[in-house]
Amino acid sequence: MKKSEAYRKKGYILVSTLIIILVLMIVGSYIAYILSLNFRVASYMKKEFIFFSGADGGVFAVAGWMAYYRRSDVPREVTDTRFFSVNYKVLIHTVRYPEGYRLAWKGMDVRLNSRSKNGATEVESIVFIPLSPANYGNE
Repeated sequence: MKKSEAYRKKGYILVSTLIIILVLMIVGSYIAYILSLNFRVASYMKKEFIFFSGADGGVFAVAGWMAYYRRSDVPREVTDTRFFSVNYKVLIHTVRYPEGYRLAWKGMDVRLNSRSKNGATEVESIVFIPLSPANYGNE
């Protein structure tokens, strides 16, 4: 009887070990699958370029860059392209409720003056760029 109990104990340990290995392999393959999807999406997004043209495109490009990165300094590659040239000036730092937001945001009013390279059009606009939520002790 003692031999059969030893065999049962070894069999139980073997089956438990195989189940644990199987579970870890399933979890590992799931994590690898999710990571590969993320890498594919990230590489696809890096290939996706958006080109703006004309004076109105310059306003959208610079204001979009400032809002996305929440910064007031814009690299020259964004402000001066073969389609447009944009000059910008930060007018005032303020706190307000931008359209589409429920919270007050700290931000800045920026004057953008955009000209198309052929000189046919010029667009001047003042936009509010939200930088960080207000009323959290960061005013």
